[in-house]
Amino acid sequence: GSWETSLENAARIVIAVYGVLMLAGGGMGYAKAHSTWSLVAGVVSGLLLGIAWYLAGQQPRAGFGLGAAVAVGLTLLFANRVREIAAGLTPGTTGSNIGLTALSGIVAVVLIAAIVKSRG
Repeated sequence: GSWETSLENAARIVIAVYGVLMLAGGGMGYAKAHSTWSLVAGVVSGLLLGIAWYLAGQQPRAGFGLGAAVAVGLTLLFANRVREIAAGLTPGTTGSNIGLTALSGIVAVVLIAAIVKSRG
């Protein structure tokens, strides 16, 4: 029905916005802290999310699955980074990484819901 279609449309928008944020965030991490890690992670996740966005228009389950996999991976990555910063193992701010952990987790939940409700 229309509820599934609107969820799919919303999920595609979520993938696009999240991809742009990850790409921009990687660039900002590199510009601010000269973090090559941030730049590579931002570019790779941005590209994968771009592919997920495109796929979601053709084969929604595949696109949302790829997007959810990227979001789950980034959730774990940012959560680990918060742990490392809190333990004093690596420089950085816990606040922004906690925010990125939460954002990635929310994106993962939205995309998994879209997979469950998707038409194909």
